[in-house]
Amino acid sequence: MAQLRDEGGATDCGDWPCAVSQRMVELLLSGQQGFQQNISANTVDNTLTGAHCSCHTRLDGLDKPPAPFILRSHAEGNTGVAMQVLFRPGQELTIMKVSTPNWKWLHKPERTASGAAVIPSLLLGTGRVVRNLDTPPSGGCRTAVEVKVDGAEDVRNLVALHHQLWIYGNHMREFQLYAELAGIQVEPLYRT
Repeated sequence: MAQLRDEGGATDCGDWPCAVSQRMVELLLSGQQGFQQNISANTVDNTLTGAHCSCHTRLDGLDKPPAPFILRSHAEGNTGVAMQVLFRPGQELTIMKVSTPNWKWLHKPERTASGAAVIPSLLLGTGRVVRNLDTPPSGGCRTAVEVKVDGAEDVRNLVALHHQLWIYGNHMREFQLYAELAGIQVEPLYRT
């Protein structure tokens, strides 16, 4: 999967139907692939840890050099091979996720009482890489990255944490313009 993403393929882990659409949008608008991960909140340091055993290496863009990585075993069974891709501490990130009230909107759009289709929203924010985490001793998948989310006074108030995309650089403007053009509502990641 990492090689497919490094070559520009819109691939993803899991059976979430929005995943490939989300990947195509990010790639077309930013020219980069984001890191999709499973999230855990560190309420002591007010940060997020995103971890997954599947990560591409061309974090800066398809035409840029790959990020360094370490070959490890797959976390769940300690067998096979998974890459621990090393993120740059201090690197600014755009955090993006397509949020839908019901994932089946791709096949049969949900309707309001008046008959209008329920349109997904685009959750957007920014943050910075704090550090890479080794697993073990930390738990979770092999590529594990701690991120500080801009403007998040309390990470417990972040929404739609699962399977966000973390994209190197600030691409807020591109995503906001796309959402406006497509008639998609932009929502912040952080709820007060």
